[in-house]
Amino acid sequence: MRVVALSAILLLTACKDNGPPVVDPVTIPAPALVTTVPIPANYGVHDTFIRDGLVFVCAWNTGVIIYDIGNGIVGGTVASPKEVSRLVTANNGVPAGAGSAGAYVHNAWWFHNPVTSEKKYLFIGQEGPATIPTQTTGDIHVVDVSNLAAPVEVAFYHMSGTTPQGVHNFWMDEPAQILYAAYYNGGVVALNVSGTLTGDLATREIHRFKPAPTTFVWGVQLSGVSLYATDMLNGLSQLRLTGGTFSLISGGSNVTERYSADLWVGTSFAYTSTWGGSPRNGILGNALKIWRLDATGAPMLTDSIVIDSVSTVSDVKGSTDGKLLIASTEGGPRGGLWVYSLTNPAKPTLVARVSVQGGLHTAKIADIAGKRYVFAAKNPGTPSAPALLIYDVTAFAP
Repeated sequence: MRVVALSAILLLTACKDNGPPVVDPVTIPAPALVTTVPIPANYGVHDTFIRDGLVFVCAWNTGVIIYDIGNGIVGGTVASPKEVSRLVTANNGVPAGAGSAGAYVHNAWWFHNPVTSEKKYLFIGQEGPATIPTQTTGDIHVVDVSNLAAPVEVAFYHMSGTTPQGVHNFWMDEPAQILYAAYYNGGVVALNVSGTLTGDLATREIHRFKPAPTTFVWGVQLSGVSLYATDMLNGLSQLRLTGGTFSLISGGSNVTERYSADLWVGTSFAYTSTWGGSPRNGILGNALKIWRLDATGAPMLTDSIVIDSVSTVSDVKGSTDGKLLIASTEGGPRGGLWVYSLTNPAKPTLVARVSVQGGLHTAKIADIAGKRYVFAAKNPGTPSAPALLIYDVTAFAP
């Protein structure tokens, strides 16, 4: 694995994306690479979920791999993760992928139920083959991890409909015991995940909703009483679930020049990324969008950071204290990890950056034992072998 740190790069300051990026020559430090965890090249690694000293690595057709990074179950640390177990979830009729029968393990959420005090269920998203923006495939799978050393799949949710609809990212309202899932062309769905989960969860569906007549929802995040959704075709929307029914509060049709991707919502600002795997209107997904939230939580696009020499700004995530923002980029020579200070949330300041051969598909930020780390998924493919890369970004917090 070769990680290249640039001692001198160009800092792209916030700028409107109807013009060229504003650049200033500066020296930007690179975050320290703590360790590299090889992932089987069975496509590779997608998302990660970090909690209670464990990291759940979604390794596509290899399944979900659980590593101890400080939990104590098998003596692992952040610097030396130790595998606890792994499981390949059912394919549920999704066409086979390379090396496996269509597991497509894409993302996960380990549910800590505050009502029952259980840490029993791991929710897994299966991202099967898709045609943008008309149809997708893949279900939500529920795994019992009561025994972390021997996880067992116990339930699933399949979104019904005449057109195939597949899950992407999701968000859990743990106090309310509701899972919110982005379902691409199916919009957004809310599921009741209280109590014991088994078999087909179709009867657990609370409501489903499309933010626009033609929609392709990438991700969701709950903040306060609002659920925010990024729609690849339409931008950022503010939704609300009231009395078991979704409604559109504001937003939508606010990003149409690029495909929208991931999101992170802070206290008074939100940030969204853009996807350029297939350029929209001939424009790459090289913009990080900045949104101001008004007193009602309504988003208003105020600025953008355009990152040149990449095709996609994939994940965007903030630290729990709102001081750091990270973004993963891919496609082009500046694919890798970008770390921004949110001292001024309206104008994120680049404080660290590292290039990674092949780019980074996803990145998650987590605080462990008083230090701050980024867990990043290295893109698969020659000459870039898939891997989980762990960086220490403690020094860059304001």
